[in-house]
Amino acid sequence: MLSVPHPRIFIKNLIINPAQLRRSWYLLFFQLPWLPERILRRRDWALLVRALRNTSPPGVFSDPDLEQYKESWARKGALTAMLNWYRAALLRPSKFALDPEASRVKVPALLIWGKTTSSWVKQWPEKVFNTVMMDTLKCLRLRPIGSNTKSPHEVNNLLSQFFA
Repeated sequence: MLSVPHPRIFIKNLIINPAQLRRSWYLLFFQLPWLPERILRRRDWALLVRALRNTSPPGVFSDPDLEQYKESWARKGALTAMLNWYRAALLRPSKFALDPEASRVKVPALLIWGKTTSSWVKQWPEKVFNTVMMDTLKCLRLRPIGSNTKSPHEVNNLLSQFFA
């Protein structure tokens, strides 16, 4: 898993943690029909481009990279499919998001987690380790935010070591 909380931990904290709810406002916005698609398409995908640029170190996304993203987002049904992942996650949480025993990961798992300034998000790996995955989790912290586009060499090395 790459900087993604376990669904059970995320949903629980979305409900009980106002700070997490504020940071995750877009999940609620994406529940609306057609409006998110319309807004995200405006001004040549400006919001999505800004999201990529503002959450990455300078130079990670070149102008040609962003043009490829825009072409992909513009394909028929692509943007709705992207948003439907978020819609489904809140609309019908799976038993894996709600049931402690069903959500326990029973195989070796690697969580690659990025450092962040948010105190709650810093706690997620430990919460996952302690409540969901127990002895099957190897938690690693990367700089700045662990992602295949932001720290590709570190992520690739960690994955290679894990699968070796």
